[in-house]
Amino acid sequence: MGPKVVCVGVDGMSYRYIKSHLKHLPMFQRMFRMGCGGELVMEEPLGTCEAWMEFLSGAGASLRSKAAAHHKRLPMLWNYVTDAGMKIVAVDVPVPVEAGRVGGRLEPRPCPVLLQQDYPHPEDVLMRAEDCLRRAVHLARSETCDMLLVGLPPVDLFARGPRSEAETFLVAHKSSDSVLRRLLHDLEPEYSVVFSPFAVARGTKTKPGHPSGDNGLWIVNGPNVPHGLRADARLVDLLPTLLNLLNVRPSGKPCTDGESLYQKVRCEVQTARV
Repeated sequence: MGPKVVCVGVDGMSYRYIKSHLKHLPMFQRMFRMGCGGELVMEEPLGTCEAWMEFLSGAGASLRSKAAAHHKRLPMLWNYVTDAGMKIVAVDVPVPVEAGRVGGRLEPRPCPVLLQQDYPHPEDVLMRAEDCLRRAVHLARSETCDMLLVGLPPVDLFARGPRSEAETFLVAHKSSDSVLRRLLHDLEPEYSVVFSPFAVARGTKTKPGHPSGDNGLWIVNGPNVPHGLRADARLVDLLPTLLNLLNVRPSGKPCTDGESLYQKVRCEVQTARV
C-alpha cells in the first residue's frame, strides 16, 4: 500500500506552456481533467531554494522577515506532519542546509525524513529523473510513509542540450510527464499533488518561446476533488492544502499566510450548486 499523499514538485514549469502542450503530455492532461488546478501565482521573484522554502513553510516574504527579525525558525511541512505522528519521506527536495539537513537525513522530529539532494549536470538529467523515480518508489514502500515528497529535476536543466530551445523544453516536459505517470501508477496514492514553484515572476523579459516569465502551476487529484475546476493559487497555499489532505490539525495556529485549496474549491463548488 502506497502513501496517502504523493506530492511532486518540478521547478520551471509554466502553467501556460503546459496547457498549450497537453496533447504531448497525457498525464498532465488526465490530472487536469480528473482534478482541479490552475496557475501558481508568484508574488515576487524567487530562486529555487527560496521558492521551496516558501512552499515548505507556507510563509510569505512578510512573515519570513518577521520570523528572521525575532530569530525564530518557522515550522516546516515535515514538522507539522511528524508532530501528528505521521511519517514523511522526501526525495531530492532542494532545501538549504539550515533547514535541518544532517548527514543526508532530515530529522526535525523523532520520525525520520529521508533526503537526497544532489542535482545533476544537464547531460545527466534524464538519467537522474529515472533514478529519482526508482528511489522514490523504493523509499515510499520500504519506509511505509504517509506522505511522499519528490523534487524532480528542473526542466531548465535541459536548456543546454544539442536541440533547439523549443525541442529541449518539450523533451523536458515529456520526461516529467512520464516519470509522474509511472510514480502515481506504482504507488496509487489516495491524493496526488503536482506543483511548480516557478522561479521567475510574470513580466520578466525572456526569449520567445521560453516558458520563463509565466506563473507556475498546481494540480490536486483525489476523492471529493472537483473535476476540471480551475482556480489560481499562491505558493503559500500548498502547505495548508497538504495538511488538509493528510487530515493534520496543528495543535496551535499554523504559522502560514496560506489557505487550503482543497477546502476553497469544495466551498466554491457547493456555492455554485446552491
